[in-house]
Formats: sequence, structure tokens, C-alpha cells
Amino acid sequence: MKLRDHPDLNWPPSNWSGSGSPLPTDLNSIILGAVEQTFGIGNPARADGVRLETTHQGNVWHHKYEIADPARAQNLYKTLKGSIRQTMGQIGAREIDNDFNLVERVNCGIIA
Repeated sequence: MKLRDHPDLNWPPSNWSGSGSPLPTDLNSIILGAVEQTFGIGNPARADGVRLETTHQGNVWHHKYEIADPARAQNLYKTLKGSIRQTMGQIGAREIDNDFNLVERVNCGIIA
């Protein structure tokens, strides 16, 4: 499925925190600048989410996805980490599985 269609993920992020001019609504104008894995306060070894960062007109904006399952949080982090410098629209079009792993499509053409 496409990342934007995953039932457990609201893509693109809509509730960014930051200051300055509002983020544009055009998904091709918002570029992912950084991705960080976040860890639980009670258990700092347990992944609990992913924090995204973008910059718009010199202002830094953040969004955090909280993911209850540490393995899925790690998978989402890896998938999004490989999407830095892509637009939210491009990222949303990436193919993932239910656990947020990137699914690579292989062209299996027949060579004669």
C-alpha cells in the first residue's frame, strides 16, 4: 500500500509545531529535512515514535508520530530516513507494508 493510505498513519502530517509563516498546503512544497527516532521517557531504550523536521521560509517545523510498537516505530524511522530531501507528496507515494517497511517493486520482465 502507499504510505499515504496506511490506516495507522495520518499522511501527510497536518499538525506541525513551529513558528513563523504557515506551512504551505501543497504537498510538493514541503520537503522532509530530518528524521529522528524518539524514545520513551520511562524506558529510554524503547523506541516510541518518529519526529520529522522541515524548514519553511527560514522557520523550523516539527511533527511527531507516536507509535506504540517499538519494532514498527523503528521500521517507520528507517523508511522515512531514506526519504530525506523528498517532498511530502513523493514520500506519501512510496510503497510500504503494514509494519511500515519499505516495499521495493522489482521489474520482473522476461528477457529474450
